[in-house]
Amino acid sequence: MPRILRWTMSRPQILFLSCIGFAVALTAMLYGNIIKPSTVTSVFSKTMSTRPVVVVGSGLAGLSASYEALQRGAPSVHLLDRAPKPGGNSIKASSGINGAGTKYQRAAGVESDTLFYSDSVRSAGSRFHLTQPPVDREALITKLTAESAAAVNWLVDEIGVDLSVVAPLGGHSVARTHRGAGKTPPGAAIIIALLNKLKENEKFSITNLAEVKALLKEGNTVKGVEYEFEGKKHNLEGSVLFASGGFAGDATGLLARYRPDLKGIPSTNEERPGSHDILTAVGAELLDMDSVQIHPTGFVDPATPNSMLKFLAAEMLRGEGGILLSPEGSRFVNEMDTREHVSNAIMKLPTATDGDGVIKQWDITILLDPGASAVSANHIGFYEWKGLLKKVKVRDLKPAQIAAVDKYAKAVAEGTDDEFGRKQRGRWTLKAGEENRDENIYIGRVTPITHFTMGGVAIDEKARVLTKNDDKLVPIPGLFAAGEITGGIHGDNRLGGSSLLECVVYGRTAGAEVVGSAQCESQHMYEGQGEHDNLVWDKNDEDFEAAQQQMRLKTFCRKVEGFVQQKFGRSATLISPLIIGGFNILYRLIFSRIGSLLQTGKDKYEVAGRPVTLNMTEMVRLANIPRSILPPESQTYTVADKWYTVLAEMHVAQLVFQHNDLVTSEDDCRTICRASGFLKILGHHSQLGFCQKHYHRALLTLAFSGYGVMTFAQEYTYAGPKQFILDPPWWLLLETAEMWSQDLEDWRKTYESRLGIWLSAMEKAEASMGTPAYNTFPVPLSRYMRESWQTGRFFLSYAARKSWAFDAMYWNLLDERFFGDRDPGVVKGDLWKTRIDLLMRELLWSPLYRGRWPRARKAYRRMG
Repeated sequence: MPRILRWTMSRPQILFLSCIGFAVALTAMLYGNIIKPSTVTSVFSKTMSTRPVVVVGSGLAGLSASYEALQRGAPSVHLLDRAPKPGGNSIKASSGINGAGTKYQRAAGVESDTLFYSDSVRSAGSRFHLTQPPVDREALITKLTAESAAAVNWLVDEIGVDLSVVAPLGGHSVARTHRGAGKTPPGAAIIIALLNKLKENEKFSITNLAEVKALLKEGNTVKGVEYEFEGKKHNLEGSVLFASGGFAGDATGLLARYRPDLKGIPSTNEERPGSHDILTAVGAELLDMDSVQIHPTGFVDPATPNSMLKFLAAEMLRGEGGILLSPEGSRFVNEMDTREHVSNAIMKLPTATDGDGVIKQWDITILLDPGASAVSANHIGFYEWKGLLKKVKVRDLKPAQIAAVDKYAKAVAEGTDDEFGRKQRGRWTLKAGEENRDENIYIGRVTPITHFTMGGVAIDEKARVLTKNDDKLVPIPGLFAAGEITGGIHGDNRLGGSSLLECVVYGRTAGAEVVGSAQCESQHMYEGQGEHDNLVWDKNDEDFEAAQQQMRLKTFCRKVEGFVQQKFGRSATLISPLIIGGFNILYRLIFSRIGSLLQTGKDKYEVAGRPVTLNMTEMVRLANIPRSILPPESQTYTVADKWYTVLAEMHVAQLVFQHNDLVTSEDDCRTICRASGFLKILGHHSQLGFCQKHYHRALLTLAFSGYGVMTFAQEYTYAGPKQFILDPPWWLLLETAEMWSQDLEDWRKTYESRLGIWLSAMEKAEASMGTPAYNTFPVPLSRYMRESWQTGRFFLSYAARKSWAFDAMYWNLLDERFFGDRDPGVVKGDLWKTRIDLLMRELLWSPLYRGRWPRARKAYRRMG
């Protein structure tokens, strides 16, 4: 990277201007054309696979996989589905998708959610501890729960789905199931949005009424599928991803084979055969096939009471406050227990007498009071329209039902323990006594139904289908699976809201992995990844030089000058030819968010996009990282700590995707990841010394079409925290710490000496200029900078947002400042080995890291 020429201050004003204007040249040169999509495409086109991706099944798992595969560079995705319309069972989902640690949870009053993993393990029951077949169930559940917030964020930020409402469901310790605030059920909203996104991509195609009959193999590798369409057989070659769903509707086939005892139980699934035999024909291992979920509440339609196909009574009806009443009219179970427990409680009661001798169902009443009805209004409106729920007065109930309602209402009002152990009462507001008799409530008849199959083909954390090889399970090359067709994740019982979650987490994983496997087989892949890296580094240097030349154009400087004139009402004078673009701005604009300042109109500029850093753009450019890994382009932040946490995650992503240069050994990998984990902890707990009052007040960024990005600030192209420019400037030595010819300690000592001179000059300038020089900042800038250096905040800021060698800076200069001295006898180089006990599960391991290095997962478990 070219050096910035040394320059000398000649006026006190320049001293302050430098903190605001110096790096205009630097940042604009760095960012000039760095993220042009065409450039990224040209750089990576030679490493892309020419093999198409074949996806079987158009539910959420199949659509998520298709989208992710295209984002990862799949040349084409062909989706086959036997149904006449896309969506599978996912489009019927009515309760929502689970996510632990989302902003919507926090808005709903759930400040911390560390129990999702333990809730899922508890729901999985005894199967979680089975060792045969040797599937890593713990790893599968860990991935599911740890990536849940990212799954929700992806749907919201990238796909554009509203998931702002959070509700509790049975078996969950806290509310974590997300749905939208509108009338469209969450399953339909997600499917429609994903389909719309996919249809915009010319590389995506979907064929409905296409029945896959067999897999094509070449040796041990799956090479495509044979399918039937319009009475004719066709072969389609490519890497194959199965997402064809479960077998709860296969009453005379797989369900009868594995669970004959469920004969006569109605289902929410339409009758269709499972696809599992197609996969076992090529050696796929099956597990938990007898684990079939009986959902406790399927509506019994008064118009067709003996229909074997039932409409699901969403679990959120109970989550928001609904109760269940027996045929005699009394409560008999904790409605918020697991689906398995509630279903078992119902099935211990006598069956209904109105069956036709084929169907086996019960006569259970679901009841929603005014409070539960209000928050479930969208669902209730639909169910009422379908004739599944009806509005009645409390007085219209049977005497036993009224007594049960009064008893429950009294317990809720008094806050006493529930006789069945229910702790989450939802939004119940109905009071006990005669005064409630004219209140409107909703009731409907429900019965247990087969709803979901926890069993299926064995997969690993990369969604690869596994086959038995002696006493081990190994991947079948070219074959992936996600969604309900897989087994091993949910064990005895799936938590409500985890079906859609599984589809997103493992669907996206499968989509990414299927492209990665195809790339490894591609004849266009370079023999050595080093050549790939060298190519993109060279391309990056070319862009750097081009951006540098761009900055020297008078037309570009005039645009900046015009902006300054418009915003400040005074002329913008260039400070020095050596600082291209540095202007005499001593005034500050106040922004309420951290993000890119973009031109949104002729004379309008807003903080409207995510902060862009060189680290982000070089990850896309140099490590072939999909843009979906980065924060959404529209993401902004209100506090510095949030942004620092994201930056730590970006470091981990760069580590995972970089081909060479960055990681030299497993220990090297661990030091980097643990350093990023500690940085996330410091950011999460506001230990960076930042708070909401530290909105940035001195950064301006321009995004000129054709000219890249321009900033009035040090290092960064966005409006950000004050500290980003008020810490001592890293460029005093005209060389970054990671590029210093000697070691880090030598850079620190040399910098400290230069900083002393710098601060002395600042103090003299401040004394001569007086109080106005401080502008709106409460203390002299020199004092703030000196404190930053002495407390280590300088290194923390630098390591978190800038350094390629941030792990070395963290372990050598930061760790002991914030987490205490190392134990006697532990050399500094081994310090990282002793800190694992400090890492917090919810803050540390990136899902990317766990997936890439299995040994890290073992350490993660030990933290437990």
